[in-house]
Amino acid sequence: MQSHLTTQERAIHQQARDFVGRYLPLEVVLEADREARFPLHIWKLMASHGWPARFIAPPWGEGAPLGMLVAALEGLAYGDITLTSALQRTACFGGHLLEQWAAPAVQERLLPAIASGEALISFALTEHGAGSDAAALDCQARPAGGGYVLNGTKIYTGGAQVAHTILVAARIEGTSGKAGITLFAVPAGAPGLGVEPMDTLGHRGVGVSIVRLTDVPVDAGTVIGPPGAGWDVIMSSVGRERLQVAAICVGAAERVFDLAVEHARCRVQFGRPLADFQAVQHHLADMWMLLESAREMLHETVARAELEGDDPPRSILAKLVATEAFWQIADRGLQVAGGTGYLLDSYFQFALREARLYRIGGGTSEVLRTVVGRHLGKGINTGPW
Repeated sequence: MQSHLTTQERAIHQQARDFVGRYLPLEVVLEADREARFPLHIWKLMASHGWPARFIAPPWGEGAPLGMLVAALEGLAYGDITLTSALQRTACFGGHLLEQWAAPAVQERLLPAIASGEALISFALTEHGAGSDAAALDCQARPAGGGYVLNGTKIYTGGAQVAHTILVAARIEGTSGKAGITLFAVPAGAPGLGVEPMDTLGHRGVGVSIVRLTDVPVDAGTVIGPPGAGWDVIMSSVGRERLQVAAICVGAAERVFDLAVEHARCRVQFGRPLADFQAVQHHLADMWMLLESAREMLHETVARAELEGDDPPRSILAKLVATEAFWQIADRGLQVAGGTGYLLDSYFQFALREARLYRIGGGTSEVLRTVVGRHLGKGINTGPW
């Protein structure tokens, strides 16, 4: 961690690493991945140690600021990237949306449950015809009896199998484009709502699902924000989410780096440790360079956001740098580990599969580069702060 982090940020990062060291040994993480099973017992431990509550605003939680949130996610992801993503999706992204936009009755129902760890939140946005072009979604919300009836199919929905509430983006019937998109807090057990697990390369511990909505009735109180303003509601937290994703990737990448260095020091070939060979040294040097660059970009962007608010091009850049660095570090780490890294009981193969997701989820690297390029074309300040 850098010296420019505050004392509180360093402290919460250390608390996260201490939790990881005590409760998240590698065998627990890899077992959940192999069995495609959410480690509910670890989630309950996280809740009992107050992790969800730290990121929920008073009076329901502690309301840790962005810098502390990011430092904590980075520390927890050193242990388990998928479990940390469930925390991020629930308390950091979902909780923030509910705090900012939900009606008081919804806040009183959900935020205490999130803070206690009772409720896990999932976010259903992507559809077969609406991925990177999320505004093209077709899930319909038909007004009925003072509420709405939802119909549609969502795909690639993280954590839906274990969710207490699914935030569903749907379009009010008769609207098009961004106009009319509305966000609903749908109970996971609602009539007509079905969840089907998808068999994915990674993210297996928390799960990825198809969510089918067939005449799902919801009352008007489940609407998050003004009806028809769902796009603005979602976009209001996207900058924070990108920084949170970057933190998760930095934390997991650091675990890969540490394990690769340890392996290179201990593995002996041709009568000397791998770390004595220049080719391996270059891999390790590149991994460290990528890791420190991503971490520096992340924490500088977070510090700036806390002072002046979100800077979209730089939060996008922080996410891009961290996710691309994680992918390259995971790939090089497996190369250093060789055959050992290719085994399914190795963290290296686990990290490589998880890293691949983050260059897609939360905005693909290609789309994010396009957005940054547009900002550059408009003459944004690219100099030092």
